[in-house]
Amino acid sequence: MEDIEKVIQDIDKVKKIKFQSLKSDFEVLKIKESELILNYFSRINVVVNQLKEYGDKIKDVYVVEKILRSLTSKFDYVVRS
Repeated sequence: MEDIEKVIQDIDKVKKIKFQSLKSDFEVLKIKESELILNYFSRINVVVNQLKEYGDKIKDVYVVEKILRSLTSKFDYVVRS
């Protein structure tokens, strides 16, 4: 029984580490200078979906705010509107 409990604890630790890693990945995401906006959205969606799989209740408004904050200056007209 102790072995099963240890395995479950180890799995929980791995999940927590993966979740923290995904949160960090989300926070540092930025659009690349030559990247298409659609590709950037796709990269963000991948991370957001993975976060949701781990039980994060990330709100769409937070994701949109993140996107707007991380765009380059060539998208300033979008951010202002």
